[in-house]
This record gives sequence, structure tokens and C-alpha cells, in this order.
Amino acid sequence: LSAGNIHFTKTKQEIATKANQSVHLAIYTKGKILIIAQEDSPSSFNYHVSVGASFDLLETSSGRVILTFQNEKERKR
Repeated sequence: LSAGNIHFTKTKQEIATKANQSVHLAIYTKGKILIIAQEDSPSSFNYHVSVGASFDLLETSSGRVILTFQNEKERKR
């Protein structure tokens, strides 16, 4: 692992712990979101999304957040 990957792993673990929630990181690709990182919640109640899973952009809150920050041309596509 590179130093950047180790730092990101530690950061997502810290976020999951402080929020007591699962954390995932998604990117926008080909009209969908792709999960590229995930950290389980430390609580007994867990929401897990597998790394490599993809979803329609408008079917997830993550997709809607990503869409919000796209330019108008991308949003219309």
C-alpha cells in the first residue's frame, strides 16, 4: 500500500467511528456510480455496499450528491 492509500484507509475508519455509520466512496462513470472504497460501521447495525458495485446515478443518495456537482451538460445527459 502506498502512503496515500494508508492515509485514506485511516481516514475512512475515523469517519465511520466518529459517525457510527458505514462509509463508502463512489465515483461517477458511464452514467452510474461505482463504489471504490467502503468501511463498515462500528455499530451492530450495518449498511454494507460492496466495493465494485455499481448503481444507477438517480437511484442512490450518493449518485444524487455527485450529480449536484456536475455541470449542466453532464446533468442533462
